[in-house]
Amino acid sequence: MDSAPRIRGNRRFAALAVGVVAALAAACGPPPGPATYSPSPTDPITFGAGGVVGDGAATAASTSADGVWTAFSSRATNLVPGDTNGRDDTFLRNNATGAVTRIAESTVEEPRLSANGRYLSYRSVASPGAGSYNVLDRVTATTTTWTRPGNLNTPIVSDGGTHAIYGAGSSFGVFSVYCRIRDLAAGTEIDCPHGGPGFGTVSLGGTSSNGRYVIYYWNDQDGGGTSGYFLYDTTTTIQTPLTGSFVSLGISNVVSDDGNWVLAGGFGVAVPVAIHDLANGTSVPFPGLPNGSVVPVGISPNGRYMAVLTDSTNLDPADTNGAADVYVYDRVDDTVALASTAFDTGAVTASGVSRCGLIVGQVNDAGQVCVLAADPMSSTDTNLFVDGYLTAPL
Repeated sequence: MDSAPRIRGNRRFAALAVGVVAALAAACGPPPGPATYSPSPTDPITFGAGGVVGDGAATAASTSADGVWTAFSSRATNLVPGDTNGRDDTFLRNNATGAVTRIAESTVEEPRLSANGRYLSYRSVASPGAGSYNVLDRVTATTTTWTRPGNLNTPIVSDGGTHAIYGAGSSFGVFSVYCRIRDLAAGTEIDCPHGGPGFGTVSLGGTSSNGRYVIYYWNDQDGGGTSGYFLYDTTTTIQTPLTGSFVSLGISNVVSDDGNWVLAGGFGVAVPVAIHDLANGTSVPFPGLPNGSVVPVGISPNGRYMAVLTDSTNLDPADTNGAADVYVYDRVDDTVALASTAFDTGAVTASGVSRCGLIVGQVNDAGQVCVLAADPMSSTDTNLFVDGYLTAPL
């Protein structure tokens, strides 16, 4: 990563190879296999059963690592029969079959799939200031629920279903901050491991998609200041101090599933997004010398693909929309490419795109990135609402 990356121009979407096993036909069947699925360019991943065009906006989404499954929230009322509450609901979509199931009604925040697609977490509001946190195991069809006060984010569930990580990031004191690890079987939880005689609050900074690694820091209340960021391995219980710039508002820092790569930063132009190679102890800015603000969108579980949202204008000559767009860095090919393109024409979307969510589950191992687009990215998108797409810059 020492040499300048190749900046690829805008290219038309091409399907990424591969079939899906028949066992994935049921919307709530067993976890997906190792194959990677490429959805049809004419079929947004937040449409209803059989490709029904939604009559309301999609508000957030996440995908499994193989791209087969999408969990999303939507205000549409026609994605499944009997949806009459007029609220944001959480849905699960099998992109291989087009089957859609409504998992929960009147939910908030973004739903989140575990990397292997087995566990779906979501949050609903019971009353002002209180939230119900829910984890559905699709294989056993059982849901684990608990309640905590505060404005916390959707849990990140480990691939094994043993624990969930949730909390809130730094907020300049406006909201409380948390970093919690909950044992789903025992129903107990702890703060992310901390230290210092004057321990105060612990702030969640990010996670890996498989729920193994957690980025966080804590504040000391006796004048000791801030601990600096740490990476905690929930499997080995090893706590590693992180060096370099890990300053970020919220929980948008992301870690590869092997704990070797971190995409972090994004506090405006003052703290640029950086790629941290933890195995070798090196850090570099996001490639291409972007001339605008850059915030992390996600990192693929295998650590190869890293996506950012940026209003920069110098990363692709075709990027002239004056809006925020998503770019994907391929660490192996050392290329940066625009993902905010229409499927049918290859043109850059006029209004740009936004990320599908603030937490992991936005980039898969094939380099596909989940985006929300107000403009149609295919000719079948006729509802004039925001829809989710799984796109890749090829």
